[in-house]
Order: sequence, then C-alpha cells, then structure tokens
Amino acid sequence: MDRDFHFFGTFMAASRAGFSGKEALTIATAAQFVDDCTEAVTHKGRPLNRNPRQVWVLAGGGYVFTPIITAVADLNTWAGASEVDETRQIWMPFHYLPGNTPSPKDPVVVRRGPAGEALDALCRPGSEAARELVNFAVDRYGELSAVDRHLALMLVGICMHVFADTYGHQDFAGSASPELNAPRLGIWRNAGTFTNKGSWKGRRWIPRKRSPKEIAWPWRVGRGPAAPLTAYSEVPMDATRVGHGHMGHLPDVSSIAYEFEPCWSDGKTDTNRNNPEVFLTCFMEMVRALRAVRAGERFSFLASDSDADEAFGLDASFFERVGRVICPTAHEACDRDLYDSGMNLAADTWFRASEERWGALVTEVIKPGLRVDMAVYDATRDAWAAQVKSAGGGEMSVREFTGLPFIKWNCAAKAVFAHLFQRLQTPGTRVKVLPFAKTSACLPSQFHLLDEIAEFWLPKGRGSGGYYYSDQVARLKLRNRALQRATSPFEIETLFFC
Repeated sequence: MDRDFHFFGTFMAASRAGFSGKEALTIATAAQFVDDCTEAVTHKGRPLNRNPRQVWVLAGGGYVFTPIITAVADLNTWAGASEVDETRQIWMPFHYLPGNTPSPKDPVVVRRGPAGEALDALCRPGSEAARELVNFAVDRYGELSAVDRHLALMLVGICMHVFADTYGHQDFAGSASPELNAPRLGIWRNAGTFTNKGSWKGRRWIPRKRSPKEIAWPWRVGRGPAAPLTAYSEVPMDATRVGHGHMGHLPDVSSIAYEFEPCWSDGKTDTNRNNPEVFLTCFMEMVRALRAVRAGERFSFLASDSDADEAFGLDASFFERVGRVICPTAHEACDRDLYDSGMNLAADTWFRASEERWGALVTEVIKPGLRVDMAVYDATRDAWAAQVKSAGGGEMSVREFTGLPFIKWNCAAKAVFAHLFQRLQTPGTRVKVLPFAKTSACLPSQFHLLDEIAEFWLPKGRGSGGYYYSDQVARLKLRNRALQRATSPFEIETLFFC
C-alpha cells in the first residue's frame, strides 16, 4: 500500500470510528510516517554502521537515544550484499507481518516450500498476529491516553500501518527470498494480465469479462517512464527479492485485479489478486479495529462472508463511496492511461490521482479549519526529520525530549516492534527478525526493545506491555556501545521478556 491509503484511508477509517478530526489526523500521520522513517532520516552517509546520526543525550541521565528505522530508502546504503537480509528486522515487523499460521478463517495453502523456506513468514490478512496487534493497541491506548494522548494516538497509527499491510502485502514475506516472493514462472516467461475495468456489487468488485490484458513490463516495451508502476521487475537482484519487489507496485494499486501465482503455490488455490475487494475489506476491518481501540473493547475479525455482508449493509452508502474511491467505475484520464499502457505508467501519476480521489472524500467529512492533505503531511514529515538532524548530539532535558513529536513517534514504534519481536523470535521456528548468529551493526535490536515509554512517560515502578525489564532503569544509563557488548541475540528474550 502507498500513501493514498496509509494516510487518507487511515484518516477516513479513524474518523468513521469516532475519533475527532485532529485525532484522526494524528493517527494517519503516524501511520504514513512508518514508510518515511528511513536510514536517510536517522543516518548520514554509508555504511550505516559507521555513520550514526541518531543521538540525543538527556541532561542529568546521560542516556543516548537510538531511533528505530521502520523503512528502507536505499538498500545500497546498507553494510553490503551479505547484510541485505538483515533488513527483515524492518520489513517483517512493520510491513510484512508473518501470519501464515492455521486458523479457522484462513486455512493455509501449504506449510513449506520445496526448499524448506518457512511459509509461516508469509504475510496474511485476518491472521492471529494481526488480531493480537490490534488488541495490543487497545491495551496501550487505554493506558497511555491518560498520560499523553498524542503518544497514544501515534502508537495506534503505527499499528494501523502494520494492520493495513497485512492485506496489501498478503502472500509476500519481508525477507530476501525468491522462494517466498517470486512468481512461479517469472514475469519473463509469463507476463500475466490485469484489468481495472469492472463494477461494484455490494462489497464485491466484479472484473469485466474479456477485459484483462497483458502487463507491459519494462523488459517487454523497452521504453516508458523512469519509475513506472512495474518498477524493479526487470532486475533479478536482492532488492527485488524482498516482499513484492518482483511484482513492482501491482499490490499497491487499489483499482486493479491481476494474475499472481507464487513459487510456493500448489496450483490448487486461487492466489490471483482482486485489489479493489482487498482494499475495501481492509478499510472495513480497520474501521472496526479503530472502534475497538476507542471503546477499549477486544477486537476480532468478521468470522464469515455473511458477517461481512451484514457489516457492509449497516453502513452501505458510506462504504460504497469508499469503494468508488478505491476503484472508480467511471474512468478518468489516469485510469484510461493505466489500462491502455498495460500499467506502463509513472507510479507518481497514478498515486497522485488516487490521493486526489481520497482527498475529495476527506473534504466531505472534516470540519472547517482542519486541513488534511499531502502538503500538510509532507510539512510534518520534513519537520520531524529536521528535528533529527538539528538535535543530534546535543543535550536536552527530559521534558524537551518527551515533547518532540519525532521522539514520541519513535518510542511508540519501538513499543510496537517489541510487541512483535517476541512473536517473530519464537524458539523452534525459522522465522527470525534478525540473523540468529549475530546482532546487526546497523539495526541493534536490543536498543529497540528498551521500553522508553515506561521509563519516560509512565509513573515510576509501573511496568507495561509484558516486556518491561525490572533493571531497565540502570540499563538505560549505559552507553549504546556498552549495551551492545553486554547483550547478545541469545540473551534478548531472557532480559526483556521476564
């Protein structure tokens, strides 16, 4: 998914769930910033392990703050080709939450690939991990709202980004694995087809018969925009093996249905994508999740198609309007160009058009005086990044520290990471957030497991989240390098999940 859904879609879902316009904007901004908190914000130069830029020193405590990276701007800035897969510490928790475990609603297609890759790592909608994540947000929102409502809303927004990606990134994994992420025959032998022509029938989107046409991958056409929706597809390198890199932006484009048969598929299950239905289902469940967060109630997914039909019917006119934003029945110029070009269209062109559709819907629900658009988000994003660059290395008080929006957002992101890390480090499986034999020099996970929310926001002596380490106050006084020497991946669960 891209910023059209992560920002505008999240805003609309939060607004519909009962949050005020300002609260919904905070949630949406936090959700989108997950894609923008890259190494370009937190570091200067490369390799990353030699050029840290992420330091705040708290006066009176000597605590060195290390921001977490939640997205990758350029794989070339990482330590080297051998380190590419360590970015799974970013991709898995924040973008490709592993969820391919058996459940009554989602009987898994297959358990293992032909070469033994753990299919547990595949991202799945409606997973137990996603349900647990929402209920984590329910608990932490209720706890933090009384202390710092802005921080609480940010944590909810980050959870909603991960939640939404379980739909958009379904059946892909956040590791550099062609076994998990590549199409069975490769796009070079089977280009596949797509269509954006169809019509809505309730919450279902029905593609028009005989409308699918072949996808114009760059290797086929030999020309086109510099960054098309099919970008990355023509280069078989590590960057394309992560997530849906082999498929370009196809999973991000809400208005298309397309062919997809992954390497691990047994050929018996339909893995083709109907993005309009996927995105609308995601939106409906996100509204339900955010209502649960706001009400402090436990969340569970709609159990059946009949339940989903009933939920749609209770707010049909609104969901129908959202559906027309996700996939318009009446095509405008951009939609026609998308189809006529075989998707050989500049990604920015399509996403801008989608943002405009969402923006028009947003203007119908916001109150006068509140501005919700990408220019507002971009200004906020840039201001947060400027804080990182200007404050690095200087001393500041705890009050200054906890007042910075970037710090609040980053501590919330660490709390989400710590919650998911415990699941991703389950002993006895091959699903790992980080290489088991070593700690990443670029992404030292032990720093991200420190519960800074408990340290700087909650009353002293009050643990939270199930992973607050009783001796953490003393450990927070340690310099990062000393902490790195003292902690190994094998000790992390013992130290932080007491």
